[in-house]
Amino acid sequence: MGVQHRIRMEGLESEEMLESTIKKLDNDVKKARKKDGDVEEEPQEEPTFPLLDIPDEELFEADLKEKRRQKLLKAGHEARLKARKEKEAARKEKEQEERRELEERTNDPVGWAAKLREDHELLVDKLKLREKRKAALADRKSTANMNRMKSIANLASDEPASKKRKKGGNSDMFGANDEDWAIYRKINIAVESSDEEDDLQQLALLESKLLQHDPKFTPAHTYASLKHQKSALLNAYRPSYDQAELDPNPGTTTRTRDIEGAHRLHLSVERWRVPEVWFQPGTAGIDAAGLGEVVASLLPHTRCGRVFITGGPALTRGMRERVEACVRPLLDPDMPVTAVRAKDPELDAWRGMSQFANTEEFKTALITKAEYEEWGGERIRRWWGGNWNNAF
Repeated sequence: MGVQHRIRMEGLESEEMLESTIKKLDNDVKKARKKDGDVEEEPQEEPTFPLLDIPDEELFEADLKEKRRQKLLKAGHEARLKARKEKEAARKEKEQEERRELEERTNDPVGWAAKLREDHELLVDKLKLREKRKAALADRKSTANMNRMKSIANLASDEPASKKRKKGGNSDMFGANDEDWAIYRKINIAVESSDEEDDLQQLALLESKLLQHDPKFTPAHTYASLKHQKSALLNAYRPSYDQAELDPNPGTTTRTRDIEGAHRLHLSVERWRVPEVWFQPGTAGIDAAGLGEVVASLLPHTRCGRVFITGGPALTRGMRERVEACVRPLLDPDMPVTAVRAKDPELDAWRGMSQFANTEEFKTALITKAEYEEWGGERIRRWWGGNWNNAF
């Protein structure tokens, strides 16, 4: 009962289905290993095809069918033998190449590393050039995209070949040379070419060898690291933090990590750009009107051309001029506007509210607890110094 329950828990109905699934998986594993060349094939008897040497006139109808089947079996057998020989030759060539590389690395490790570094640099430059071309093709007005369109136009304007060719006449030999197919890779920008896949595989192999045997080659020199390096200046002055995994048992092992450095965020934004968010909230991803638009929408209703700037940010150098510059284009030409900064921007707002709190008018601007519970904290009472939007 327990076995049947476990079989049903795995999504199978019976033991027969379990056995068939196991057999199928075993066959798949054997096929995959044979394809990769990890295991030697079991020796099999040499097949015989006795009917192939007998003329068709001497065979009956059933024998002729068997003879055709033996022809197919023989062709498949010969193809497998050829593939096995090619695989064996490739394996021997790979072993010879590995032995030759081992001897070269043992006898001259510096020269071996320099050679691999040179090959690595050539491949990286080749991939960067290909990425640059892809970026250029995305621009409709770029030279690369124009050349691509010219190639497409030339292919479309070629005269179709005649169906009936005269003997000895001109024939279409397109495709005889492998370079002919480069035109399709040139005009097709959506699919990666097989050359690029081969380059990436070769690059990964070179980097694995250099990381294993060349102490001067670090993960920072890999193509992935170079590709994601956005700013050379930022990376030049950024501390090199330990990228090891965080120790799950602190104090019990020697493995460690700079936790403070891993959680530190480095910014390359100049200080003067921080106040610009007040005028252009979109730069910070905020969908709201800027300070200039808000002020320009209030001035016509107040019939006053003076903007009073207070608060700590008012001490920012150039704030008064910046407010005037962003408000002026949004107002009528005949309406004057002047920005004035408070004498003590950091405390004047507090002093003014403190004085207003001591007046009787302050009580009319307050909201009661019942009003807060009904409207929430986003609604305020309408008074002369408050924001009338969404007020009651």
